[in-house]
Amino acid sequence: LFYIESADNVSLTDTNDGGYWKVVYLFRQHSSESSYHYSLVGYMTLFHFRSPFKKPKPGIVMRICQALLLPPYQRSGHGKTLFLEVHRLAASTNNNKDGNLDEIVEINVEDPAPAFTALRNKVDLELLEASLSEKATPWLPSKYLTTDPSKDSFFETLHDNDAIPAGVIGRVTHRQVQIAYEVYKLKHLPPPSSPAHEKNYRLMVKRRLVRLHRQALGACSTKEDKQARLEELFARIYHEYQSILRR
Repeated sequence: LFYIESADNVSLTDTNDGGYWKVVYLFRQHSSESSYHYSLVGYMTLFHFRSPFKKPKPGIVMRICQALLLPPYQRSGHGKTLFLEVHRLAASTNNNKDGNLDEIVEINVEDPAPAFTALRNKVDLELLEASLSEKATPWLPSKYLTTDPSKDSFFETLHDNDAIPAGVIGRVTHRQVQIAYEVYKLKHLPPPSSPAHEKNYRLMVKRRLVRLHRQALGACSTKEDKQARLEELFARIYHEYQSILRR
């Protein structure tokens, strides 16, 4: 708690808020000639609550509320290990064949810090790529998955009616699907990109940003102000995506 701003204690037995808590711990194993002992590396607290009217699929939403790695273990890949374990736990609840609501249908995050957002986006990109293997269910229809920027379909805008079902498969929000998709496309733009490819990619991302920030952009007094604001949003997103690919 000393490392988490505004952190609160949680009770693993309290269900008064209509949900329940779980904690995922990561330990380091130390071995000696005769025994083992363990030291704490980090943990994530997970709040689970039922969402019976969630569309397109009702079930349990798992919310990551706190995440902590102790200083000696930071920047060593342990956050990714914890994040992937959370996804593995969620996938293990895929028992909804009888129509019950015990399946975890979405993993989201409560007020993530910028560094945690970058980790989340990186993990979602890797989960999207892993879904393309022969033994997995692809998040997205094949029309979105070309890696050849010379084809017009490479810059296809991912629409909500495809992102929402993808989120169900991946147990992530549809916005996270769109982010992972845009990073996936940027990853397959060969450096240095041609001006035409850069323009098409910029337009693809901006179409989503226009929808996401419609109210704020609509409040701009002139067309020039709106274009400047949109370019500012894109530049920030583009920088974040490049950072993810460098991780």
